[in-house]
Amino acid sequence: AGGLQLTYQINLRETGLIENQVGQQQHGRLLHQVMGGTEGALVSPHSGTGDATDNDPDAAANPTEFLLVLAPVYNDQGPQGVVEIFQRPGARIATQRGYLRFLLQICELAGDFLKGHRLRHLAEKQTLWEQLETFTRTAHEKLDVRQTAYTIANEGRRLIGCDRVSVAIRHGRRCQIEAVSGQDTFDKRSNVTVLLGKLATAVVRTGEDVWYSGDSSNLAPQVEEALDEYVDESNTKALAILPLFEPGGEEELAPDEVRERDPRVIGALVVEQMVDVRSPEGFRQRVDVVRDHS
Repeated sequence: AGGLQLTYQINLRETGLIENQVGQQQHGRLLHQVMGGTEGALVSPHSGTGDATDNDPDAAANPTEFLLVLAPVYNDQGPQGVVEIFQRPGARIATQRGYLRFLLQICELAGDFLKGHRLRHLAEKQTLWEQLETFTRTAHEKLDVRQTAYTIANEGRRLIGCDRVSVAIRHGRRCQIEAVSGQDTFDKRSNVTVLLGKLATAVVRTGEDVWYSGDSSNLAPQVEEALDEYVDESNTKALAILPLFEPGGEEELAPDEVRERDPRVIGALVVEQMVDVRSPEGFRQRVDVVRDHS
């Protein structure tokens, strides 16, 4: 949006900029100047377009004790950022220019990476739209609850990019696992399936989403107990249990309603990662899409 945001730093506090508000403004103006060009810059200590020592916030200056080596990062969409090195002063001019040439080469490689990343993102976005079209078409194709639950589980897993998706349907006050991705049939009386149904029931009674990636201490006691039992049995690394509401039902619920008796809560979507707790890019957005259509 035209501004600069710090993405990563090493030993920035040692430059003295953290404690110097005016210096940060001067330094920020300098970074914007560099990003607007293509040649990079070598900026000596306490130098710039204004007096770096007179507390002038409008000066584009280096208020630090270090030599600044600065280079912009470009891709096919123009300037994307700046890489900055705080170097000890005192080196010969030829050596300083060598610093800058090296940094410019590194930033050229960084620009190529950002260009490739953007193109991959566009390709992934196109693939996502194709997957989304397939999911929505197949999920709404039939009215049979069981067939639809299997479609949601299998096509939902592909769309989300997770290891397993299960669909729980509410019957009275309890939830029963109706479909598990990758399994045409499964034993509903197995310990894992029973414990997952118990967990879905506990979550649905609260009406709140549960996202778990190793720590269950912040959950309601009944949910924490059911979750710990299921994780111990299934060895799941991360999971989300998301109540499913009839269209419009979630927004209409009053805070003090007894949710376990509310007919608008119709089941739960369970999304699991069995190997890695890290989520792929856009994970939650994909989960939301699958949940809404479910």
